[in-house]
Amino acid sequence: MQRALAGEWRGWSIHVEDHLEGAIHKLLETESLILEPALHKGFDHAAFEQAWAAFEAART
Repeated sequence: MQRALAGEWRGWSIHVEDHLEGAIHKLLETESLILEPALHKGFDHAAFEQAWAAFEAART
């Protein structure tokens, strides 16, 4: 039983490793949709709402 669980774990970790780099890039891309505009002068509530809408659209 323990060997079977270890085998399942190894299979799962390999699957995660296959997708981890792409997931990190996607995370950075979507975060920048809010963080980049926030760095500019005049970033107000309206600008935040616009950035948040872009963020939500990118997530789905």
